[in-house]
Amino acid sequence: SSITKGVLSILCGIAIDQGKISSVDEPIYRFLPDYVNSFTEESKKIKVKDLLTMKAGWNWEQFRYQWDDPRNNAAEMYRCADVIKYVVERPLAAEPGKTFTYSNGVATVLGAVLNHSTGLEVDDFSKEHLFHPLQISDYLWTNYPDGTLDTDGGLALRARDLAKIGQLILQNGQWKSQNIVSKAWISESTTTRTNLSLRRGYGYYWNEMRLTDN
Repeated sequence: SSITKGVLSILCGIAIDQGKISSVDEPIYRFLPDYVNSFTEESKKIKVKDLLTMKAGWNWEQFRYQWDDPRNNAAEMYRCADVIKYVVERPLAAEPGKTFTYSNGVATVLGAVLNHSTGLEVDDFSKEHLFHPLQISDYLWTNYPDGTLDTDGGLALRARDLAKIGQLILQNGQWKSQNIVSKAWISESTTTRTNLSLRRGYGYYWNEMRLTDN
C-alpha cells in the first residue's frame, strides 16, 4: 500500500541526514546517470523535492482508465521493459514543482535516486538504517517484472511494526535514545505542501487529515 511511500520519505530523510543527498533541491537527473539522455532540458529541473510532493510535472494518468487500458500509465509502467526509463521519458504536462499529480512512477523513481545516492538498494538501506534499529525483521519488498524494486507500494509489514514507524514519527525520529532520522526532517516532511481538500493536506508522501470545527 501507499504506506510504502511514507517509509520511503523517512529513508530519503536518512539519506539527506547522512549527506548522501545534499538537499531536496538536488536535481534528480544527477542521481540517474544511466538515464541522463532520457531527460530534456526542462525535465532536468525536476528536483528531489518535486518527487516527494508529487509535483514532478510528468504527464500521468492512473485513475481514469482501467488497468488493461494502455492510457493507464501505472499499468503501462508495470508492464514495460524499463520502469525508470518509462517514467522519466514521460512528457511534461506542467512545470516541475508547480502541479500535484499523484503517480506511482514518481515514488519508484525516488527509489532509484536513493539507490544511486546511497550505494545500496532501498531494501538493503531500509534494513540497515531503519528496520534493524527498530527491531523490525518480518517484512517484504516486491519488484516490478523488469526487476526494479517497487518503492511505490510493494512493502508488506506487520501491524505492530507499522505502529513502530508511526511512533518513530511521533517521537521526532528518536527510538530508544537513538536518532534514526532528524527531528528537522520529521518536521519538514510532515508539513503540508498541497491542500488537497479542506480537511486533507499532503506533505512528503504523508497524507495529513485535519480536524475542523463542526
